[in-house]
Amino acid sequence: MTRGLCSYSNTDRTGRLNSFNRWFYKPKKLRSLDEIRADLLAVEKEAKGLLEENFGRNA
Repeated sequence: MTRGLCSYSNTDRTGRLNSFNRWFYKPKKLRSLDEIRADLLAVEKEAKGLLEENFGRNA
């Protein structure tokens, strides 16, 4: 038995899968390596300062 063109309408599916990410997603701009490096150095400097403050110069 062959299936006709209208046989699809007899299924339980309605509509179509629409990927909203495909059409509407806008990725955030990534930070440059220089910005990331500067942030890491600032955090490292802050951590060293906290260690010296709490445990003395030997930390």
